[in-house]
Parts: sequence; structure tokens; C-alpha cells
Amino acid sequence: MPVPPTSPQIIFALLGLAACGASLWVAFAQPFTFWPWLLLLVAGACLGASRRLK
Repeated sequence: MPVPPTSPQIIFALLGLAACGASLWVAFAQPFTFWPWLLLLVAGACLGASRRLK
């Protein structure tokens, strides 16, 4: 039986999802800046953090 996710895992997953959405929004508003890539890095870091927490 799978173990349900903990509260910090859910928070990091939602932060990563929000950062990914913000990256798409910024990419359409300002396509030639580094901000979308920075937000994607933040989203990836949140994904890694949510996977490592137990």
C-alpha cells in the first residue's frame, strides 16, 4: 500500500507547480529574458526537494 505524501512534500510540489506556471506566464510576457529559465530551475529544485522528503 502506498504511503500518503507528507505536508512538506505537498507544499514543495505546489510551489514547483506554481513556479512552472509562472515561468510559462513570464515566458510569454518577456520571451527574451532569463526569468523563465530561473523559474524553471526553482520548479526543478522544488521537485527534487519534494522527492527527497520522507
